[in-house]
Amino acid sequence: MKRPWLREGGLYPIRVGFHNLGEYIRVKKIYRQRLGELTEEDLAKEGMNSLEEFKEEWRRIYGFCGTTVSWPGS
Repeated sequence: MKRPWLREGGLYPIRVGFHNLGEYIRVKKIYRQRLGELTEEDLAKEGMNSLEEFKEEWRRIYGFCGTTVSWPGS
């Protein structure tokens, strides 16, 4: 697994493109989790109301980059 460029406890500027918004976010925890293992509690921590909402946001941000992802119940 590649090392993330973020670090637990790190404070990072919030940006839109290259524009710094003047606000910061602190990374509390970094961990690996398979998409098919997400629980309702995990989704709520990510600010999502449902798995479908999470999938739509994931596609919007990352796309699939040629990778096939299978969702539980699909």
